[in-house]
Amino acid sequence: MERQIRGYLVSIAKQYAHIRGIALTTVARRLHGTEYFFRDFAKGKKTITLKKLQEMLQAFADNWPADRPFPEPPALVKPERRGQRPFSRKADRRRRNESPIQTSPGGTEGDMGHEHYP
Repeated sequence: MERQIRGYLVSIAKQYAHIRGIALTTVARRLHGTEYFFRDFAKGKKTITLKKLQEMLQAFADNWPADRPFPEPPALVKPERRGQRPFSRKADRRRRNESPIQTSPGGTEGDMGHEHYP
């Protein structure tokens, strides 16, 4: 999934550079502040937060030529199961000590703390 997202962002950047007739390094500098961001990002040497990804995609969308269709995002692939692995021992201890269903004061197990309205 990470590889797909990286590929999508780099592909958009390359298309944008081509459409505008500018170098990919120029797009990287304007969008991220470093000339070789997309090269390093594609190789996995740079990372970004989801918030930064959203900001970058929005910047491309805001500046994309109106007469050109914006590239469709890839379908995200469900990760393959690699066997059962607990999230963490701490989480396992919490699960053993807590009920999965929370009840409200005086409530029943099924109402999960929601108020009932007539």
